Order: sequence, then C-alpha cells, then structure tokens
Amino acid sequence: GGYVSGVDAQLRVLGYRYIGFDSFSVARAVKFVSNGSAELLPGEYAGDTFLFDVTPLGFALGDGGIPGTIGSAPILWAPDDSFLSYVFGYGAARSIRDRNDGQGVNIGDIFEGLVLLGDTEYFIQDINGLGLSDDAMIVSHSNFVVALDFDFRTLSLSSLLGFFPGIIPDHPNRGLPLLDIFPELATVDIDFISSLASVDGYLYMTLRGSDGTFLFGARDPSVIPESTPALLLLTALPYLARRKSGI
Repeated sequence: GGYVSGVDAQLRVLGYRYIGFDSFSVARAVKFVSNGSAELLPGEYAGDTFLFDVTPLGFALGDGGIPGTIGSAPILWAPDDSFLSYVFGYGAARSIRDRNDGQGVNIGDIFEGLVLLGDTEYFIQDINGLGLSDDAMIVSHSNFVVALDFDFRTLSLSSLLGFFPGIIPDHPNRGLPLLDIFPELATVDIDFISSLASVDGYLYMTLRGSDGTFLFGARDPSVIPESTPALLLLTALPYLARRKSGI
C-alpha cells in the first residue's frame, strides 16, 4: 500500500501510503524507514494527503485537505520532515525545484497560472495581460518558468509561454511566447515539456512530441543581466539533441 515519490540527497525516502481497510482507507504522506515501516509526516489534514515529489535538498511537495474547509491545497514539507505551509492556499501543484540561490524553492501550480519563486508569488499573464487558466507551470532552479496552456476540449497543447519577473519591462507578471525567446524551438513539434532545469547559467528543457524526445539547452535568460528579447537572440547559445522514441 505504499508509493515512493522521491529520494533526497540524504537518502530519505518519501511518499504516501493508504491506511485503513477498503472504503475506509485514507492516503497519508509518509517517510519510509529502513526497518520497513513508514512514519507519518506531521501536520493536520482533512481527507487524503498525498506526496508527489522531493527535491535533492529534501523539500517535499504534496496535496491535502485543509481542516475546517471543503478545499485542498499544495503542501510543502521541510527537509526535517516538518510541515511548512499550505502553498497558495488552494489549487494543485506538481512542479518543484530547489533554488540555485539557496532561497528556498520554486513551485508551479497546474491550473491557475500561479508560481512561487522563493518567497514571492506571481500570477502569470500572457503578453496582452490576460490571466492564464488550465495551464501547467513548470519551474526551474532559477526564476525561469514555462507555462503550458492546454485546451482540454481537444486535449492539445495550444501555446507555450516563457516567464521570469520583468521579462516584459514594466509588466512583472507577463510572459512571452516561448518561440520569441528561443526561436530554434520552431523546428520541433512540441506536445509537452516534461522537465526544466537551470544549471550554471544554462537552461535545459526536455521536450516530447510526435518526432520523439529532445533535450534543448541555451543560456538561461533569467540570469542574464538586463536581458531583453533582442539581447537573448544575440547571446543564446542553443543546442538541440534528438533521442528517438524507444532508444
């Protein structure tokens, strides 16, 4: 009845398991220990409590019901297993990364265009200032975020946005079309971006599409001083590697 969601750099194994029997069982976030048992992670929760991902530093992201309400929200646990907060206070989140600057974590919501970058929340908007909906926020280790806009009527990916605070001057919440930032991506049929990372000033994306799986890398625009779309076109050093499906 146990599900492992991740292992951190200290080899802590975290996940969730169902406690109880049949229709009376509930999911609870746990730490699995070497003797085969599972220790409940602390916090007061209503209903099921899941744990979805763990960062190398040991921050854990899950979801659970908020006591005294009918709602649920993303949950963040600290590396010492302690309960930190109900992130955002509502919604759902699956994307989490340790920040490169050591200032906590980045977390991306999967429906509302909402991200937490360190200690600051942003409602990401499109280039026209319109709010996003039905969007998955994929965060990196820097301030760079990718927004995947889904049309659930056709189950298709209708647009991609890249974001970091101030990518559009004077509009800290607005993003840009990802192809405006990285025009080289126009050569790839992108159905989904499954992973995003920022390492030593470079941004890496794992792309999936009808042609297979790709790894894209370029300078991370969120760490280039005074970056603008025009400057990015001059300074980006992209590469594109293809790995065929099944290899």
